[in-house]
Amino acid sequence: MNEKILKALVDAGAVKKIELRAEGSTIYALIHAGKEPKPA
Repeated sequence: MNEKILKALVDAGAVKKIELRAEGSTIYALIHAGKEPKPA
């Protein structure tokens, strides 16, 4: 997913919150769309 797609999902209300987490050189995006976060 890129920034434009994530922004469109947030604007549409499909995504409530996005958390970015880094572990070394890897970045994870946790997408909160309802009950539980889903790694992307």
